[in-house]
Amino acid sequence: MDETALRKKIGMVFQKPCIFPRSIRDNVLFGVQHVRKLSRQAKAQIVEDNLRAVALWKEVCHRLGDRADTLSIGQQQRLCIARTLALNPEVIVLAEPTSSLDPVSTRAIEALMLKLKNDYTLVFVTHDILQARRISDHLVFVCDGKIIEQGSRAKLFDNPEKQQTREYLLDEYCDC
Repeated sequence: MDETALRKKIGMVFQKPCIFPRSIRDNVLFGVQHVRKLSRQAKAQIVEDNLRAVALWKEVCHRLGDRADTLSIGQQQRLCIARTLALNPEVIVLAEPTSSLDPVSTRAIEALMLKLKNDYTLVFVTHDILQARRISDHLVFVCDGKIIEQGSRAKLFDNPEKQQTREYLLDEYCDC
């Protein structure tokens, strides 16, 4: 598959917010403006729509020209998600996106994921068992690079088949 075509289909959000030393507006538009030509009006709409989608619009609408690094870490992470959404990918991979966030920001990201999973395929990587229970529909338990067990949230949390899965759910540790 063409690498550029693949990149258009998959969005990625990392453990630490990856913002660019540019304005909030420019961060939202960073990827999408390289994919297609946009009018000034289209750019403004993309910025607003995607900042609204991540519940950041009201917090930043009056300062879109400010540097993105002036935002809190939680706001920066939501900005990264807005930038990903602007590309309208089919799949969004989130690799430990709440690990460096405070509990309030973590819950905001989780609420956003619950909302977004209606429109996107989300692959959410986490080591936090309680978080997995709160937001997942389907889980894949991986240990030492090997798939140990997979299934619905209810199956893995209520009736895991594998001893390694049971141990991890009990102690949050597994000796694979």
